[in-house]
Amino acid sequence: MFHAGRADFQVKIGGGRVDTSGIESILRQIPWVRDVAVVMLEQAGNKSSLIAFVAGTRHRAAPMATPASMSERLRAALPENHVPSAFVVLDELALLPGGKIDRKALLARAGTLRMDYAPPPRNEMEETLVEMVQQILGVSRIISS
Repeated sequence: MFHAGRADFQVKIGGGRVDTSGIESILRQIPWVRDVAVVMLEQAGNKSSLIAFVAGTRHRAAPMATPASMSERLRAALPENHVPSAFVVLDELALLPGGKIDRKALLARAGTLRMDYAPPPRNEMEETLVEMVQQILGVSRIISS
């Protein structure tokens, strides 16, 4: 007997199950988003992260969605552990010959990402605090965990 893994798109993050198709469904509701795939990247130290790969439309009528706006939209609808830690905007998502999204190719690309991604401040107060800490410490970037 051979177990090939789950047939659906549920992954385990932080001890709980996350349905990535639900995350993708919410992101597809954004007018600018043409297609999306959310994959789980397993990192050293038994840590896992969700990465959202997003292909946008080229129509001028739809304003471009930013990683901050996509993250904010998900935070309003989902628990924190369902929100991807990084958003990668691409012209096109990798596809298999049959036209389905090539999640293995996206996962391979996710493995090359720098995982010291610092999400943007969520509000004006966070932005002010980040600027103050950067100035006090004399650094150009702060990464919170």
